[in-house]
Amino acid sequence: MTSKPTASPSRSPSKSPVTAAPSVSPSSSPTKAPTPPTNPPTNNPTQNTRKVTTKYEAETYTSFSGVSIKTAHLGYTGGGFVDYGGAGTWIEMRNVDGGMGGVCSITSNYALGSGTRYCSVTVNGVLVQGQRFTFIATGTWASWDDSNTIQVPCTSGQTNRIRITAGPNTAGPNLNSITVTTDEEVPTTNSPTSSPSRSPSKEPSRAPSKEVRFC
Repeated sequence: MTSKPTASPSRSPSKSPVTAAPSVSPSSSPTKAPTPPTNPPTNNPTQNTRKVTTKYEAETYTSFSGVSIKTAHLGYTGGGFVDYGGAGTWIEMRNVDGGMGGVCSITSNYALGSGTRYCSVTVNGVLVQGQRFTFIATGTWASWDDSNTIQVPCTSGQTNRIRITAGPNTAGPNLNSITVTTDEEVPTTNSPTSSPSRSPSKEPSRAPSKEVRFC
């Protein structure tokens, strides 16, 4: 004798398979936007200046009146020195560099046995008022020293004519050289301290971080 089953078989599973949803959804956009530079670049260069000193030997003058070139006393530089005559004698130098223009400083190197002498200065045909070289005795004609430094107006570039004239009431010294100090432009360009970030720091997450399945 065969007994009948007490319950009919279940034709469908008690539970459907469950698949867990991803714990994190994909990020559709970058987490961070590009970072702009903290300091934008400077498009226009800034101008700096520096001092430039140029020495001109007195005996290389362009024109003169009442002076002569001598080599009798040692200690000079170049090919000799200029021996001034009485009041009104002069030398003139052309093509003196005035740098960027404005005010130039001039110092002369000279020798003077005794006494005090003076020279006036003309720049580009104009007498410089209130400025003149003062030559105090250096002790001997072979002792060379620098005169007081004077300030004169200059034009830019190698365009200046400088005339040094003895007097008006004294003779001139023995003149070895003059030194001209000018300002010169030095262009500089500032660069940005940091560049912008052209790509996001992180790529978007395109897949769920974990997938769980139950069978």
